[in-house]
Amino acid sequence: MSRATLVSAVAFVCLTASCGTQRVVPVPGTSSPAASPPTPGGSVSASPKIVTVLATAAVGRGPIGIASGFGSVWVVSSGSGAGAQPTVTRLAEASGAVQATIPVGVGAIQATTGFGFVWVSNAGDDTVSMIDPRTDTVAATVPVGDGPDGFAVTKSSVWVVCRGAADIEAIDPTARAISVRITVGAQPGFAVPAFGSIWVSNFAGSSISRVDPQAGSVVATVPTEVGPGDIVAFGRSLWVSDLGGGSVQRIDPRVAQVTATIRVGGTPGGLVPVAGSLWVDLRVGPSLVRVDTRTNTATGTFVAGNTRSTGVDRLLAFADEALWLPIFEQGIVVKVSIPS
Repeated sequence: MSRATLVSAVAFVCLTASCGTQRVVPVPGTSSPAASPPTPGGSVSASPKIVTVLATAAVGRGPIGIASGFGSVWVVSSGSGAGAQPTVTRLAEASGAVQATIPVGVGAIQATTGFGFVWVSNAGDDTVSMIDPRTDTVAATVPVGDGPDGFAVTKSSVWVVCRGAADIEAIDPTARAISVRITVGAQPGFAVPAFGSIWVSNFAGSSISRVDPQAGSVVATVPTEVGPGDIVAFGRSLWVSDLGGGSVQRIDPRVAQVTATIRVGGTPGGLVPVAGSLWVDLRVGPSLVRVDTRTNTATGTFVAGNTRSTGVDRLLAFADEALWLPIFEQGIVVKVSIPS
C-alpha cells in the first residue's frame, strides 16, 4: 500500500463521516523545460545482510510517520482499523521505551519538529496538531487544506504539504494559522527546504516543484520517474524516492534536472543521509539500501533482524546513532544499528 493510497483511504473515511474540508485559491506557477535523460545508476545485491535490532517498541496501530527531536523519537500511528485512535508515541532515544502516548487528529500520518513543538499532519480531518514536548499534550490544532501530509520547516514557518488541495501551506508558528498557500503539482506528499527554495514531490504528477517562498510561486518543475515520494537534501544535491520506478533519483538544484537514477531493487520509501551515505527504506523486508552518493550506486542491501513486512511504503528516522523503522503491519518500531 502506498502512502498516497493510505491518505486517499483516510480521506474517503472522513468524507463518509461528513468531515469538514477547507479549500484554497490556487496560485499560478511556472514550469521549466523537461529534464535531460538521467544517468543510469547501480542496482543492489540480491543477497541482503542482516543488521542488528537494538530495540523494539510497541506503538499504536498502523505506525507510518516518524521524526526525531527533543531527545526522543516520535512515531505517528494512523489508527488503521475500526475504532483505533490515532496517536503519537514518544520513545526514549537510548532504550526505545515508551515515554508518552498522545492522541491526535483523524488519520494522523506524518510528523516533524520545529519552533519548540512536534507538528503532526492529520489527513482525515484536515488539521495539524501542535504537541508541546514539555507536557506531552496537544497545545493547539491548526485547520489546513485538504489531505495534509509531509512538512518542511524554514526559519519563519512550518510548511505543510496538502495532497488533496495540491498545495503547500505556511503555518505561522506564533499565530498558529495559515499565512500563505502555494499551488504545486498533482497529489504532493513531501517537501524539503534547501538551496534557497522549498522542493515538493508530486506523487501523481511525477515531478518535483521548486517553490520560491518569497515570491509565493513555483519557479521550476523537474520531471521524475513514476510516483516520487520522500525527498531530502544531501551534499550539493536533492534525492527523491520514486515508488513506481523502484529508484532513487539525484537532482542538481543548479539546473533543476535529474542527473542520476539509482535502482534499489524494490519499492523505496523513506530516505535518510547519515554516516556518509544515503539510506533508503524499502517496502518489503523491511530492507535498507545503502547508496554511495559519490558514485551514484547502490552498494548494499540489509534486513532488520527477523522482522518481516510487505505492504506499506515506510519512512525512517535517525537518532542515537541508529536508524528507526516503523513496521505498519505489526504496530511496532525497530531501532537498528547502522551497517558498516
